[in-house]
Amino acid sequence: MNGATKGPALALPSPVLCAPSQIPDAAHLGRAHLQAVPPEQPAQPSLFSDPIAAPPDAVRMELRRTDALKPHSSLLKQGLSPTNERLLALEKLGAAIFEQPLFITQENVIVDGYARWRIAHRQQRDTLMCQVCQLTEQEALQRILQTHRRPEWLNDFNRVQLALDLEPSLREGARENQSAGGKYKVPSKLTEDRRLDCRKQVAALAGVSTGNVTKVKQLLISAMAKEVTEALRSGEVSIHYVWKLRNLPIGDQKEHLERRLSEKRRSERIRKLLARHGPKPDPIADSLRHLNLGLKGLKNAPRMAAHWKQIDELITALEHQFTIVRSDSDARRQTDRQADTGRQSAPLGQCTDKSCGPRELPESARLPDLCAGG
Repeated sequence: MNGATKGPALALPSPVLCAPSQIPDAAHLGRAHLQAVPPEQPAQPSLFSDPIAAPPDAVRMELRRTDALKPHSSLLKQGLSPTNERLLALEKLGAAIFEQPLFITQENVIVDGYARWRIAHRQQRDTLMCQVCQLTEQEALQRILQTHRRPEWLNDFNRVQLALDLEPSLREGARENQSAGGKYKVPSKLTEDRRLDCRKQVAALAGVSTGNVTKVKQLLISAMAKEVTEALRSGEVSIHYVWKLRNLPIGDQKEHLERRLSEKRRSERIRKLLARHGPKPDPIADSLRHLNLGLKGLKNAPRMAAHWKQIDELITALEHQFTIVRSDSDARRQTDRQADTGRQSAPLGQCTDKSCGPRELPESARLPDLCAGG
């Protein structure tokens, strides 16, 4: 054996360190079982790259001319723009709205800051500070849908309309996935073809349900009254309500819309009247009530079981204080009500000021007795 030639050294794999709980017992040495780990599923290729995750060097700050900037073509095609109420609310903030730069593409397409750009046009500003990012037309529209999820001027119907402009690209991605012929299939028992559902993709981009996407598609090919469409675009009525009217004649659609808007206006007036004449909120009583509820929930916590007596005493004290505050408030309202009643029913010649007590007014301040004879 000593004269044997040494062959090339074998590259042995590095030992894997196991946790103490994973080391088999001495009685079971040699009988350790290997656990089968399922292979990781390959990531599904996305149709659009995430514009938010762009590298820092792809974004730069530049001063661009206001006239060179432009809205997205999809917004212009759908006739979507910020409402006048939105513009007036921003104008009240003054020059502070221009401290944050606009987000645009390299082609001067506005992604975020459409309303501020409109205000800059009104105020005849020559330049605006912009944050420029390398985005395609589709990526810019995707970013617009992500940014304007709150229904300030893009409601659900408007966002679905914009997301439908991306449907051709989504269908192309679905066809490429089908032509791959199993390229993205998972091996072993987890074989499941990965198909892109265009309706789900459109719903995800618009932030709505797939049912609303189907309803909007049906509304776009239905004969709808102009007033109904405008109410839907402005957010006065919902997609589902207009969808139920799609098979009615134009006259019936207008009649149902007018009735619905009248009911909404009536409910709004009633709500305002109740808020105006209802009892005014008492901040002290509300604070005590919320604190009382919080302490009761804290008392039920397992870790606070040892301090339940102190918490119970504090709850009792708060309930007593809340009762006193509520009684004082009720007494104050009762006193004010009696004072108002006294002012209305008191004689003209008598002063009802409680600070000075009842007394007679001077002769010069009294009104002439019109009922006296003569």
